[in-house]
Amino acid sequence: MASSTDDVTLACVATTDARRAAHLRVTWYRDELPVSDEGRVRATEAGSRLVIDNAAVSDSGVYGCTATNGIDQDSAVVAITIKGLPPKGVDRYETVSLQYIEVATPYAPPL
Repeated sequence: MASSTDDVTLACVATTDARRAAHLRVTWYRDELPVSDEGRVRATEAGSRLVIDNAAVSDSGVYGCTATNGIDQDSAVVAITIKGLPPKGVDRYETVSLQYIEVATPYAPPL
């Protein structure tokens, strides 16, 4: 949970075999639709983080990321609730959220 006007950052940490690292891609979704990198909501650091600047109540939803290395993929989701401004006397809501994904492919030595 975050309050409106906060900046919200989601992390999608994906790993893969070193041979597939160059192919690793992360895609972000909100309510099952791809997130565009425009305006207040944007992916940073090669897609590994999603930042919502100056969050609004309308930014609440189910956010997810999918990591793929071109052979395999994995996904994770998190529900984000943006509340209105905190009550008088409360500086801000306290929140911490991290989302981890690991994409792994088994190593098969050449024959």
